[in-house]
This record gives sequence, C-alpha cells and structure tokens, in this order.
Amino acid sequence: WTLGELEASLPRPMIPDRTWKVTASHNSSAAPGALDYTRWTSDAPQQPGMWIQIALPAPVMLTEIQFDSPPIGGGRGTQPTPTFPRAYRVEVSTDGTSWSAPVAEGQGSGRTTAIAFAPVRTSVVRITQTATVENGAMWAIERLRLYQVPVSSPGSSPVR
Repeated sequence: WTLGELEASLPRPMIPDRTWKVTASHNSSAAPGALDYTRWTSDAPQQPGMWIQIALPAPVMLTEIQFDSPPIGGGRGTQPTPTFPRAYRVEVSTDGTSWSAPVAEGQGSGRTTAIAFAPVRTSVVRITQTATVENGAMWAIERLRLYQVPVSSPGSSPVR
C-alpha cells in the first residue's frame, strides 16, 4: 500500500456550507450552531425522542458522524455537567419523510462521539437521543462532522 492508496480508502470529511439545513426537535433556531463552535443545546434535559437532523442538498454515501459535546457550567467548586447523548439512534432518509431502520445505535461517553456504520446513501440524517438523564443534563453538539465514502477518480487505483 502506498500512502496515496491508504488515503484514498479513508472516509472523506464533508465541508458544511449554507446548503445544509440543520433542524432539531428542541431549540431548533440554534441547531445550525451544531456545525461550528457556536454550539447547539437542547435547552431542556435530555429525554427520549429529542433529535437533531441535517438535510444535505444531494444524496451522498455516508459512513460516519462525529461531534463534540462540551460540558456546561462548573464554576466555583462545582463540576461541569456532561452534555453528551446518553444513548442515541441514527436514521437516514432520502426524502426527510420515510426513515430507515437505525443504521447505528449506541451510547455517548465523553466529549467526542464518533459513530461509524456501513455506508448508506442518504440526503437526510437524524440523530435521536434515546435515554432519560437523571441529573437533568442538556444535550449539546458542536463541530458536527459527516464523513462520506471516498469517491474514486478516473485513473485512480482501485481499493484493494
């Protein structure tokens, strides 16, 4: 394997732009902040059924999602409250109406959540929080990143 061959086989980060439409079940007006350091928070304690979704301008072969959930608060002798999703489900859609069976399910456990799954063609991805949080912690997301399957270019070596 050459370095070029290895790089060509890795999922490619997608660059967010203004054509991405980000909405959420809670505090939707702040949802676009999930794409950068502005941050989106649920503005309410985590509960099953809360979601955030990204609608892309065209279908892609998606294979991974990553995002950061920075702790909130913590000053003068108090610990910051973790804001990662305690449990989640990822569903995809090509029309924003009909959703797939979950392509991934799991639990967040720290500042960064990385969710990898088999490549799937989609133009809308929804992350749903599926757990109840006893301490009343909100859900927060910043620097949400989507990764697509590498696209072969003419003349490139096939992936082995």
